[in-house]
Amino acid sequence: MSLGLLHHWRRLAREAASATAGGDTVFVPILPMEESDQARSSAHGAMIEITLGGACIRVHGAVDGAALRTVIAAVRAA
Repeated sequence: MSLGLLHHWRRLAREAASATAGGDTVFVPILPMEESDQARSSAHGAMIEITLGGACIRVHGAVDGAALRTVIAAVRAA
């Protein structure tokens, strides 16, 4: 991830937060992967890992945004 991309996302998040009621922005930490995890991820293509409410969601390959939103909403509701 490039620093420029991170700044771009932060600016978009601030703009979206200021356009909504309350204006609270919550950031999720991005942690570097261990070398063993990187090797395993490279072998399977791209991977996203989200830790949320004690659950770990791993998505390999292409991401279906609608399906991922459904899974995250289900984890948050549990």
